[in-house]
Amino acid sequence: MYLKRSIFLIILLITQISFGQDLIKRVDSIDEFTGVREIETNAIWVASRGNLLNGGNLRFEMGRYFLKIDSLETYALRVVSSDRLGCAGSDRNYIHFLFEDGTSVKYDNDKGRLSCKDYSESVYIINENDFADKKIDKVRYCQSEGCQDYNWTSLVSLDAFFDILK
Repeated sequence: MYLKRSIFLIILLITQISFGQDLIKRVDSIDEFTGVREIETNAIWVASRGNLLNGGNLRFEMGRYFLKIDSLETYALRVVSSDRLGCAGSDRNYIHFLFEDGTSVKYDNDKGRLSCKDYSESVYIINENDFADKKIDKVRYCQSEGCQDYNWTSLVSLDAFFDILK
C-alpha cells in the first residue's frame, strides 16, 4: 500500500516539475541611471540528457533589453546546467542548437560573469531570426571543462520566450 502511494507521489512530482512550468514575464523595469529597459522571463528547465532523476538538465531564462540612447534591442539567453561542466564566462564556452530540420546555430561568446561555482550561469546574446519557424531538437552546451548534449524536452519553445518579451 505504501509502495503504491510512494510511486504515485513520485510520478505526480515528476509530472509537475516537467509540465507544470509556466513561462511568465518576471521583470519589467527601467534603470533610472542608464535608461535601459529590462524585461525578463522566469527560468524554466527545457532540456535533459536523461530523466529528472538521473540525468543532467538545462535551464533557460531570457531577457530583452532596450537601450534608450542607441535604440537597440538585445535578447540575452541565460543558461544553467545541473551538470558540472566548468566555469561560466570562459572564452571556450558555447551553446549549439540543432533543429528538427537538420540546420543549426551556434553562439560562442559567453557574456556571463566568470564563475566556477555549481550552477554557474552563462549568458549569450542571441538573434531572434535564428529561431524563426524552427523547432529545437537538441542542444550542446559547453563550458570550460566539458560539453554535454541534451534533448529538448520542454513543451515551451524558444519562440514562446521571444513572444512573452514583446
